[in-house]
Amino acid sequence: MSTEDQVTVDADPYIWPFDGDIAIGRTALVNID
Repeated sequence: MSTEDQVTVDADPYIWPFDGDIAIGRTALVNID
């Protein structure tokens, strides 16, 4: 299940548009999960 969560976060279209917030957005989502 963890693998599926990681894939969803990486493929999240809401994260890609942010150039400077990619790392911040990813970390936030990972921490929430």
